[in-house]
Amino acid sequence: MSIESFVRSIVISMSIGAMGCSAAPDAPEPLSVEETSLRAHCPLPAPRLTPGKLCTPDDPTFAEYRYPEQIPYCRRKVSDSEKQRVADAYRISDSWTGYEFDHYIPLSLGGANDDSNLWPEPHPSSDDKDRLEQELFNELSRGDITQADAVAQIKAWRPAGCN
Repeated sequence: MSIESFVRSIVISMSIGAMGCSAAPDAPEPLSVEETSLRAHCPLPAPRLTPGKLCTPDDPTFAEYRYPEQIPYCRRKVSDSEKQRVADAYRISDSWTGYEFDHYIPLSLGGANDDSNLWPEPHPSSDDKDRLEQELFNELSRGDITQADAVAQIKAWRPAGCN
């Protein structure tokens, strides 16, 4: 999705919001105009909506412990209704085809399926993050880094062209 298409979808969704449409009562407060503008220039998870969350043994999708560090691993389970809640919070009103609903902290690094760990990552920036996730997965699997180190690198990641 081009920056122009992304900005257009933001303007459309803001117009819909101005007409009195709103998110479900249990949904988080959608992005502000300022937050939406920042995402148009540098598409990153909004910290308020997507701070990241780790899998725990109490999580309903917990499957097993993995890696030398014995990190809780959750199976992938993200429903269309969860994607819709996340899209609404990020003010995405058009088709989702230009996005990957990404686990901010990847499942492979011990992330959870919770809404607070999901964000609509625009293509093609998802390719860069996917490469980093694979590198960190390999290092974590070998025991070369800790989960905390891997999560810190994920949170420090920026798409090309962002500072």
